[in-house]
Amino acid sequence: MTSLELQGTRLLVTGACGGLGRAICVAAARAGASRIALAGRDEERLHALKASLLEEAATRSRTTAADGEGDNNGLSLSVHVYDQTVPAQNIALVQNVYQTMGGIDVLVCNAGITRDKMAKNLTPEAWQEVVDVNLSGPFFQSQTAIKLSTGAPAAPTAPNWTSTSAAAATATASPVQAVPLLAATAAPHKLQRIIFITSIIGHTGNLGQANYAASKAGLTGLAKTLALECARSHVTVNCIAPGFIETPMTEAMPEAARAQVRERIPLKRLGRPEEVAQAALFLMQAGYITGQTLHVNGGLAMQ
Repeated sequence: MTSLELQGTRLLVTGACGGLGRAICVAAARAGASRIALAGRDEERLHALKASLLEEAATRSRTTAADGEGDNNGLSLSVHVYDQTVPAQNIALVQNVYQTMGGIDVLVCNAGITRDKMAKNLTPEAWQEVVDVNLSGPFFQSQTAIKLSTGAPAAPTAPNWTSTSAAAATATASPVQAVPLLAATAAPHKLQRIIFITSIIGHTGNLGQANYAASKAGLTGLAKTLALECARSHVTVNCIAPGFIETPMTEAMPEAARAQVRERIPLKRLGRPEEVAQAALFLMQAGYITGQTLHVNGGLAMQ
């Protein structure tokens, strides 16, 4: 990776069809990434994002081509549908992407959910589902990517692991299945960056979000540990902690609550997904920053 662009970079982005995930994929494609794996649970939206990215790439190509004919500007996209509450599916996802793209340069763990209630009213199922998606999923994804990058076996010791969350127990079978790993004689492709999308809530806490705050705070600790463990392999591991961003999650808030939040933010506005994507591009290109959290919150919480 150069310090100026992502030409030729291969990315896996989870939660790709959400507000932040989509913005990260769009920004990476515009910056020259050659292969992007779009991962999530909504197949229809993932394919819509793929079509949109390819059309934009073709438009860019047409504007620069002397004959007015465009192609995809060398951009290759793949769609991967999986259930993040199931450890084995997180492992299989990374294995499949690694095989499809011939390696992974950047892993962006962006998928996340909320199940909000005051702590005294949280059910075991609501607690576990949020932890499964927001913390356990990124762990298994990053663990597998690291193993594949170093040539270690990527299969778990218990391949039939399942989630304890109610969502996983009732979920239909996912099309994601493990594929055979590269031959032992094949040189592993070296991972370069892991980026976890955490949250301001993991640093400040928030009423009614004990499960969410704990899971996002856990990602920060995980990133610091992986940064130490991966440093000798020159893999950087960092977090981005967005504040209140204009996404479907914040759009669901009552307008009065949104107005109160805006008033508390020194910049007096919610952030834009593109601003989080800019932070992600920066970390993708930064080779001497690791174990850190980049806060994108308009000054709401200054670290």
